[in-house]
Order: sequence, then structure tokens, then C-alpha cells
Amino acid sequence: MNRLMDKKAKTVFLITLCSAMLIVHAFAKFGTSFFKMELSRTQNELEESAESSIRETKEKYAGMVSSLRTIAAAFSDFSSIYDESVYEQLSFFKNMTFFDRIVIADAEGNSVNSEGDKTNIKRREYFQKAINGETVISEILDSQIIQNEEIQVVAVPIHNENVVTGVLFGVLDIDTLNQEIGELYLNHIYIQIVDSEGNYITRFKTEDAIMNHTNVWDDLEEFEYQTGSLEELKEDISNDKEGHFTFRKGEEERVSYYAPLGVNNYYIFATTNSKYLKEHISNINLKVLGMATEMTAAFLILILGLYWYNGKVRKAILQSHEEVLSSEEMMRIAISQSKQTVFEYSVKTKELHAKVGEQNPLFQKTCLSNVPESILERNVIDEESADNLKEMFELIKRKELCETEIKVLYHGEVQWFRMIMKNLYDEKHQIVNTVGILEDISEKKYQEELLEEKQQIQDALNADAFLRCKIDLETEMVVEVDGKILKEQIPYQQYLKENILSVTGKEDWKNVICQSSKEYLIDEYQKGQDVIEIQFQMQYQRTERWVSCMIYLMTDNCRNGHIQALMILNDIDKRKREELRLKERAERDGLTGLYNATTMKMKADNFLQSLWALEGNHIFMLMDLDCFKQINDTFGHQYGDQVLKDVSQTLTKTFRHNDLIGRMGGDEFAIMILNVSDFSVIEHTVQQLLKELHKSYEQNGKTVEVSASLGIVTAPEHGTTFEELYQKSDQMLYEVKRSVKNGYRLYQEKESEHETDFNCR
Repeated sequence: MNRLMDKKAKTVFLITLCSAMLIVHAFAKFGTSFFKMELSRTQNELEESAESSIRETKEKYAGMVSSLRTIAAAFSDFSSIYDESVYEQLSFFKNMTFFDRIVIADAEGNSVNSEGDKTNIKRREYFQKAINGETVISEILDSQIIQNEEIQVVAVPIHNENVVTGVLFGVLDIDTLNQEIGELYLNHIYIQIVDSEGNYITRFKTEDAIMNHTNVWDDLEEFEYQTGSLEELKEDISNDKEGHFTFRKGEEERVSYYAPLGVNNYYIFATTNSKYLKEHISNINLKVLGMATEMTAAFLILILGLYWYNGKVRKAILQSHEEVLSSEEMMRIAISQSKQTVFEYSVKTKELHAKVGEQNPLFQKTCLSNVPESILERNVIDEESADNLKEMFELIKRKELCETEIKVLYHGEVQWFRMIMKNLYDEKHQIVNTVGILEDISEKKYQEELLEEKQQIQDALNADAFLRCKIDLETEMVVEVDGKILKEQIPYQQYLKENILSVTGKEDWKNVICQSSKEYLIDEYQKGQDVIEIQFQMQYQRTERWVSCMIYLMTDNCRNGHIQALMILNDIDKRKREELRLKERAERDGLTGLYNATTMKMKADNFLQSLWALEGNHIFMLMDLDCFKQINDTFGHQYGDQVLKDVSQTLTKTFRHNDLIGRMGGDEFAIMILNVSDFSVIEHTVQQLLKELHKSYEQNGKTVEVSASLGIVTAPEHGTTFEELYQKSDQMLYEVKRSVKNGYRLYQEKESEHETDFNCR
């Protein structure tokens, strides 16, 4: 019996010793192979970061080209680049884009930009390509306008009836280009983009970035190469290839990946400092060493435990083994049929183990560590759902049951999952285990969104609509018209021009272009706005009628995840005209038909705060009738009302329709003349007005002579609000009334008077 026990003890000792040696050997082997594995993982991570940056950069350049093409369509029929209207449109569109300048050039290369600068660019390569019908993204160039400024130019041809008549291009300086492309720095990876000459397009620096020159080849010549060489790198880039290389600069070693950007002959470099890799490996080795030690001790304890308890539990294990296998198989079958994954999670170690169920984008492995951070690092979860996931794993630490829904974008497809987690407690209410279920609910979500979309469409179709279409904003194609899916899709800009812009009133044309553009709609949708209304006038049923263009924005989560716009036009002419009529009545003075005091103040302030007010000077006049009280006292108030009507008609006839004229009360009137260079331009008009208003009124043998006095100021020189202009013009009006009457006085800092020679009798 003792011999048998000694034999078993030796067997246990040998098994333990062999196991410990195997663990040590495995750890040593792990140390040599882990660096290669981590290096390979780092190279893959560099490739993924570069590919992500390539997609992002190409999308931004595509957005620049798209916006320029839209603007170019607005200049298709321009006659001369020196027309004032061309300059105004350039300034307008420049403020709508992120270009530093927008420039238009005619076929001879004469150009003018949104700042009013003129030059000839006929010899520029990008102009020569664009005038031949090409869309051009230039290299980094020296500006012809601003000394020592480096720029990039994006140019598109301007077509008129399929003939190139000019070129429209946007100019970005290096700082703006860096801002628009963005700071491409992902964790410890920094991204650099260079043009075909090697000039850096992105010139921002991080603490890890090595960029001592403006040209990448100057930097590369200073490196000591660990793998690859400068000659191999040059050969690969000349042949449009991608690759990896490792180099040393001083005491620091870096790993880099290079690949063509797909725009001109630009290249992208993704680089990381190897110190992060070595620190990571060192931490892993320490953890593995600790794990190996713990595993050895645990294995020894386990062997000893099995040695003493093997006989006792063997029979129970054999009896229950068949039942366990049967139950587990049944559970696997049931879960696989229900699109669910069952998992266990440790709150303490943050490890997650997928037990049974279908493979899904969240659990790529059956065992995950550092959850939920390791899942979020894969960037497959929508931003809002990412917050929900993090909150759920925090709540499960103190709550028994948690549930959330997660939106996942994987290989270009949107999937939805419901995650439920429940804690199991011991008698001391300590967490023993945490179990969970991950269920694919994509089909349910699809049905819910489809139902919501159908309801929106049904509501829109029930309205009095005469045009309906659906646009894929990502591809800029019209995919559906009047509820019918198009076999051959139509370019959105073409459809918009032929069906809407061609019959839109000129005053509304710019507004419709702006609010229906792809860029504006996507930007509004990303801000949370999913319904946009544009009201404008268009030629419809042989008359000019008011229409409402309702644009419903939504994401096609079921297919490609693209943003779509459902555009519906309704005839609102009757309702709109009634609104305008009521608004007109509220804004007008009941006696004279001019703006009332409240409206005059509001419209003047609105104009003075607008961008249009900055483009020139504006004359503000406060007018008061001389001796008007004698009219009411002599002939009665009805006669006086008629005089006020005559004065209002004279004012309306004298000034332009877009000037502001209002009755402030009694016989006081305010006039604001827009966009005049100085008072001398309208001085003759003011003198003629005074002559016309200087009249004698007779009735029953009685005569009363009436004239007018004016106080005049200039905006923005004398004020930028209605209140400021009113107060200063009132001071001048008082001076005229106090002295000669029947005249005017200009406001100046130093005393200077301008008056007519007419006096009130």
C-alpha cells in the first residue's frame, strides 16, 4: 500500500515538474515570437490608419470639387468676369465655402477673385488643364497674389451648352488646408500627406512627428534605416507602390507605412514611435510572467487537489457527464436558431467569454479582455451607442440587471443588437458571475424604420404635392420620382436645374441653390435637423405661384447607410398670399400706406445688422412738415389727412422701391436710402423733394403754406442702429426748424450747415 502511495507521489511530482518546465519554455518562446506578432500588428494598424485617412482626405477633396461644380453651374452664362454681379456672386459663394478665395477666369486666363484681385493665369498648368475640361487639384504652389504664401488650387471648368467658357477655382492657403484636412493623429500614430514633389501638404506637428523640413525627402535622407532603404522607398513611390520601413533618428526608432493617396500623385505616410510597441511588449511580458507563475502554482494546487479528491468525485463526474453534454448541445441549438450569443463577463478582470451562439461583429473572439474598451477600439460601434455601451458596463457593477441597444457599422452595413446582462450573487450579495445575452435585432429595427419612413412618405403624399423625388445625397443621384424607382438614376444637380431652378424666380434662386445643396443638407442632418422647408416663387400653371419645398432627411440603415432626402413640392400660393397680406397690413400705416414706426425701426435695424449694410454707405433722413398744425386748425383733420397722403405719394415717387420709407407719427417721416456713395449723389433729389413739398393750400378764401425740414445722417459713419441714426438726425431737424425751416442739415462732427433758402411763411 505504501509502495503504491510512493509511486503516485512520484507520478504527481514528475507531472508537476514537466508542467512547470513546459510553462517556462512556452513563456520563453512567447517572448521571442510576441515581438514579431506585435510588430506585424503595428504594421497592420498603420495600414488601417492610413486607409482611413485616405478615405477621409479623398472625401474632403471630393466635397471641394462638388461645391465648386455647383457654383460653376451658377456662372454658366456669365458674359464678363469684370461685371459687378460676378464679383458679388464670388463674394457670396466664398462665404458659403471654406476656400480662402474663389476665382473665376475667362478663356484668355484673365481672372478676378472674391477679394477683387485681378491677374492673368493663362500660363498656370492648372488653368490649361481646366480650360480643356479637366477637374484639377494642383500641387503646392507659390501664390501670384500674396508674396511668400503657399497655396493649393482646386479648379473646375465652366460649361455653357457643353462648351468650356471659363474656369472656376478655389484657393486654400497651407494653414486652411491643414485645418480642412484635419489633424490626422490617431493615438500614437501620426499621418503625413505629401504631394508628388515631396512637399508636405499637412504641416502640423506632434511630439512624435519628425518634420524638420518642408519636403519629406529632405527628412528621409537624415534617417538611419533598420529595414528597407531610401533607394527602395524612392523606387516604390515612383512605381505607385505601398510598403513598410523602419528607421532610427537619434536614439528613437520608428515604424512607418507609405501608400498612394489616390489624388494626383500624392502619398500618405503613417508612422509610430517604437517606444510604444516596446512599452506594450514589456507590460505584456510582465503580465505573462506573473500569469506563468500563478499558473504553475495553481497547476500544482490543482494536481494535489485532484490527487486527493479524484477517487471521491470520479463517480459523480461520470454520472453527470452525459447529462451535461446533452443539455449543452440543446442550448447551442436553441441559441443558434434565435440569433443570440450567450457570454460571461467578469466585473473584476473585465474579461468576457462568449459561450455559445452566432459569431458577430462585437465578439470577434470567444475570449476578450479589457472590455468594453477593446470592443470600442475596433470603431465598429456608432458614437451614440458607444456611450450607451460604456454606461451599461459601469451600471452592471452596482445593478442586478442592465439592458441597451447597440448600433454597429460593419463592412458598410448597419446592424442592431440588444445586450442584456444580469449579475448572479452569493449569500453575502457578492457578485459570483455576470451572464449576458447579445441578440441580433437588425430585422426588427429595419421594420421599425421602414414603417416610420412609410408613414412620413404617406403624410407627404396626402398633401397637395405636384413634384416628389428621392435623392441619395452620398452619390448625388435621384433614385425615385413620384414613388417610382428609376432604372437609370438622374444626377441631382441636373434634375434640380431642369425641374426647379429653371422655373424659380430670380430673387429666390440663390436661396434655393444654397438650401438644397448636398453639403447644406448633410450638415443640417448631422446637426439633428431632419425636416427642412424652403418657400419660394416659381412659374407654375402659367402663373407665378408660391410653393413649399419640404425636404425629409433620413439614413438608409437597411442597405448602404447613405443619407437620403425626400423632396416634395406643394402649391401654397393661396395660403402664402394671405399670410403676406396680413403681414402687409400689420406693417403699414393705415392712413398713408407707408411702413409704420415699429416696422420702420425693425427693418432699418435688420438691414444695418446684415452683411449687405457693410458693402456701402446709406443715408438716413428724418423729415417734419413745417406749419402742418395750421392745416388741421384752419381746414380740419380730414383735410390734414389728405395732405399727409399727398406727401406720402410724393415720397414714394421720389425714392426707389427698395429704399425704406415710414411714417413715425403725426407729420414726421423717416427715409433710409440704401447703398449710395455719399450725400452728393442724392443732393439734387433732396432739393427737388423740398420744392415739391413746398405748397400753398387754399379753401374758403383761406391759405396755408406748408414746407418740409430734414435732418440727415450717414450710416455707418454716424451710427449702426436705428436709435443712433434717429437721435442724430433729430438733432439736425431741430436745428433746421429752429432757424430757417424749409431746408436740410447734414450731421457732422464739426459745425457745417447745408440749408435751402426757403423759409416758412
